[in-house]
Amino acid sequence: MQKPENTREKMTYPEMGEWVLLTINSGLNWSMKRYMIDRLLRSLPSYKPITVSAKAQAVAYGLGVGDLRQYNWNEQKTKMKDPKRSIFHYEHKIPLGQIITSIMECTTVDEIVYHMKRTEIAWILKEEDKLLNKGMEGQSWRFTRPKNAYELLGIELINETHNHEN
Repeated sequence: MQKPENTREKMTYPEMGEWVLLTINSGLNWSMKRYMIDRLLRSLPSYKPITVSAKAQAVAYGLGVGDLRQYNWNEQKTKMKDPKRSIFHYEHKIPLGQIITSIMECTTVDEIVYHMKRTEIAWILKEEDKLLNKGMEGQSWRFTRPKNAYELLGIELINETHNHEN
C-alpha cells in the first residue's frame, strides 16, 4: 500500500488501519511501532474536540473565544488565547497509551479501525487534567482510567456527541 502524498488528510480510517497493520507486522522494534502509531492517532482528520468540560467552556466564554469545540490543539496558543498552554488541556478521554496498547494487539484492519475511532477528545482545564492524572484512592489514572472517571471526579462534560467520519 502506498501512502498519499499529503497523507493524513486524504486517508480514510481503513487506509490508516492498513498502514498501522503494516507497521505492527514490520520488523521495527516495539518502541518505534508505538511511536509511529502515536503520531498517526494524534493527527487523525476528525481530531476536533467533541466534548468540553463545563468549567473549561465557562473560562473560554470569559476569554471571548467562544465554543471550544471549534478549536484543535494547534490553535490553542493563538486563537484560544492560551499562549503558554497553561489554561486548557487537549485531553484524550481514553489515554492514548491505552488505545495504542489495544491496537498493537490487533491482527485485522477492522480491529484497528475500531480502536482508532475510540480516540475521543475533550477540552478541559489544566486543573481538571491534574485530577484525572492523580486518580482516586492513591491509584494514578494517567495511563489507564475507568470509563466513568470524569463522573467520579465531578468533571461535567457538555455537548457530548461522537461523530467520526469514514
